[in-house]
This record gives sequence, structure tokens and C-alpha cells, in this order.
Amino acid sequence: MTARRSHTSRCRQGFAPVSIAHRGMRVTWAVQDIEQAHLAASIDCFDIEELMIASIRSPGSSGHVDAHTHGGVDFCCLGFQMQGTQLLRNHRGQSTVAPGDVVVWSSRMTGEFEFPGTNHEVLLFVPTLQLERTWGRLALDDTPKVLSSTLVMVAMAHAGVRALLQQRCELGLEHQSEAVKAVLDLASKADMPLRPTLRSKSDLFTEILQHIERELGNPDITPQSIAGRFGCSVRTLHALFATRGETVSGMIRKRRLERCRIELGCASMPDRIGDLAVQWGFSDAAHFSRLFKASYGVSPRAYKNRPDSA
Repeated sequence: MTARRSHTSRCRQGFAPVSIAHRGMRVTWAVQDIEQAHLAASIDCFDIEELMIASIRSPGSSGHVDAHTHGGVDFCCLGFQMQGTQLLRNHRGQSTVAPGDVVVWSSRMTGEFEFPGTNHEVLLFVPTLQLERTWGRLALDDTPKVLSSTLVMVAMAHAGVRALLQQRCELGLEHQSEAVKAVLDLASKADMPLRPTLRSKSDLFTEILQHIERELGNPDITPQSIAGRFGCSVRTLHALFATRGETVSGMIRKRRLERCRIELGCASMPDRIGDLAVQWGFSDAAHFSRLFKASYGVSPRAYKNRPDSA
């Protein structure tokens, strides 16, 4: 697998688009040499099962990533800063990634990057669905996350990446896979305290409800992905809801139905019940209609067309 320059993608004037791809993932970014000279970058790509790794060395450069230029499945990327400093800019402001840091970003983000000097970065691409299910603590909202090299787990993850690059040719595919999963395990625990801190079950429950509310439109949200996101077991998650007379799936369903009910009450809502169901995470319009009627006593269409709707 090799990187390629593509001149068919749209990008800003003076920038050269670069793409790498593996199975269902296609990653594209646009690069410009700071001094407007030829960009002498080397990109070494290899894949391990569903994951893709790219080791990139370049002189000082800048560029941008736009969410709409990627292709295939959504992905998350862990960027291990091996040499040089990286500056990131997006709608939230600017972040600095120093040697030894890890920056986590996703295909849903748009932003700019700059390498003031010689740079070496190792990028580990993971399908978003796989990351949320297995390494949920690395899941993102809408802005990159920088994990500091001062964190013990980040330093260990960096050491694992460096060892993998140095010894990859001596390792079989099975051992390469285990090594990458170990790196992701370490990175996902980076911001966990070395000693347990006391967090009340009430606070945890509130945080989980807030997360569910943000992800209602995601059809892939499950008890497993939620447990991974908050670093607890699925059993603990179910117990947390059971003490309040709820189930995880039941709460997700209830909140989705309520969002749909609110939108059905808006006179400006288009007359497409099926689209509304999909928008709020229901995969089947008929199933959504049955659930809605069971909860509110009328069908979605009847609720929308009721005389007092305005």
C-alpha cells in the first residue's frame, strides 16, 4: 500500500492533495511546503487487519484536512509525534503537539496543521465503530484531543509504537496485531488517574445520560460502546440503570422517541416520517411507528396531523 498524490480532489490553491487507503478507509489531506519549495516527504504505509499505519517524515510544511474529502467508513486517527512540533488549528482554537504527545482526531473533523521544522509522525487509523466498541475512552466529540507525553500511559504507548516500527519485519501478523492493540489499550487509559478517584454513581449516571443525549442520532450506540466510553463494565452499566428502574436500551429508546415527538409537533417539519426515524437512530420506520404508538397512544402521522399541532 502506497500513498499517492491526487490532482482530482478539490483543495485550496497551492496545496497538493495526498491520499492513503486501506479496505474501507480512505484518508485525504492537503499539504503545502512552508517555503513554497518541493515537499520531499516520505510516507511508509502498512496495514494490520482492519487498521492502517502511516509513518510520515517531512521537512517544515503546513496543510489542512477537510471532513468532506475522505471516503469510505468513518475513522479515528492517533497521531504519535515522534520528532518535531505540530500546531493544530480549528474552530475551537489552536493546540500544540510536542514530541512524545499523541493527538487523536477523526474523519468528521476539519482543521489546519503546521510543522515548523523537520517532522516525524506515526499515524494509526482505526475504523470509528471499532474504536468506540473497544477503546471507547478515545472517542471524540468535535475537536481533536491531545494526550500529553507527561502521562505514563502515553509514554508507554509511544515506546510500543517505536518498537513496532523497529521490529515489524521480525514479527508475524499475529504479534503485530497484538502489539497495536496493546498500544491502543495504553492510549485509551492515558487520562485515567493512576490511583482511583471517588466519583459518585449519581455523577456517573448523569454523565452517561448526557452522552446518550448527544449520541441519540447514532444508530450504533450500544451498552457496550457506552461502557467502553466511560471505562466501566457492561454489567456495572446495567446495574447503574437497574437501580433507577431503567434499562440502558430502554433509556436510549425513550429519549429517541421523545426527540421524534417534539419534532412531530413542529408545523415546519417535512411530511417524511421515515426520514425522521432514521435521523434519530431508528433503522426501521415500521418498528419506529409501533414503538411510538405504544408510548404515546397514536401513530407518528396521527400525532403530526392532530388539530392542536402548530
